[in-house]
Formats: sequence, C-alpha cells, structure tokens
Amino acid sequence: IAAELQGERYEVSFVKSVNAFIVSWAKQPADYIVMEYEQNTTEGDQMIREIRKRASVPLIVYSYSGMDFRDKSLQAGASVYLGKPQSPSDLVTAIRKFEIP
Repeated sequence: IAAELQGERYEVSFVKSVNAFIVSWAKQPADYIVMEYEQNTTEGDQMIREIRKRASVPLIVYSYSGMDFRDKSLQAGASVYLGKPQSPSDLVTAIRKFEIP
C-alpha cells in the first residue's frame, strides 16, 4: 500500500500507536489518513476515536483480516471503510474521491 501511495506521489508516514500518532500529527498534520483497522496496541475503533479528537481530515479504514469492521469503523468516525482491498490502488481511488478537482 505504501509503495502504491508513494508511486502516486503521496507522502507516507507510519505510526504504530496512539501516542505516535499524536506526536506525528503535532509535527506535521496530514491531508488524509489511511489506517488498517486492526492495531497491535489499540482496538481499531478506539484508534479512530483518538484520531478524530485531533483530526477532521478524511480517514480511510481497511482490514486485510477479512472480518467486517464497517459498522465499528463508521460509528467511531471513519470517513470510509473499504474492507479488504482487492489491490493497493483501491486506497488511491478512495483518497482521490476526497480531492478537490
């Protein structure tokens, strides 16, 4: 996914926890956030809520697990829930829907 986004000239930053997100966001807010629902340190819906406390930019959530986190993601504040992307380009397509022409 990162390689696909970088190939489309999006800058990619990785954060692995709520605290890392807070630090990163304070230094350089993003135009979009793309997030894997399943997190190692925080439940996905909790991570979305924490992001929403600080950021109102489009938040695109996906999950490679095959489990359906649509309702949890959208209720927590995700802009879009993609489920399991068929290819990394699905995320690029989702981001472009938010870009101003």
